[in-house]
Amino acid sequence: MTPRVRDTPPPVSRLDDSFQPLLERAREYPVLLRFGAPVEYELALELQQLLVDQIYHEQLRPVILALEHPLVVTLGRSAPDDEAALATAPVWRTHRGGHVTVHGPGQLVCYPIFDLRRSPWSVVPYVRRLEQLLAGTCRRLG
Repeated sequence: MTPRVRDTPPPVSRLDDSFQPLLERAREYPVLLRFGAPVEYELALELQQLLVDQIYHEQLRPVILALEHPLVVTLGRSAPDDEAALATAPVWRTHRGGHVTVHGPGQLVCYPIFDLRRSPWSVVPYVRRLEQLLAGTCRRLG
C-alpha cells in the first residue's frame, strides 16, 4: 500500500502554551532547543514556522532546534511523487530543496532558524559551509 503524501501543514495549529517559556528565553539569547523524546514531523514543522515568523519580524533571536523524529520521509521540491511509493513511513512534501530524506529515532536532526538576509551567506553557500563544518567536527571526534 502506497502511503499518502501529506502536504506541509497550515501554520501553527497544535502548539500549546508549553512552548511559551522556550520562546521567551529565545527573545533574550540565541538558543538551542533540544527535545529529549522524538517529535512528530508535523509538530516540529509547525514550531519551525512559528519561529521563522517571529525571527522574520525581529521578535526572536536565531534558534537551533535539535530533535529526533519518529520514522518519516520528506520529499523536497526536486523529488518526484513516485518516490513516495518506496516509503513505509509517513511521507511529507516540503518546501525545501532537494530530493528524499528519511528521518528516524536515534538520528539527531538540527534545524538552524535565522534570517539569511542578515548574514553574508545565500542558501547554497550556507548549506555547503554547514556541511563542511559538520564533516570536520565528525572527523575530529572520530
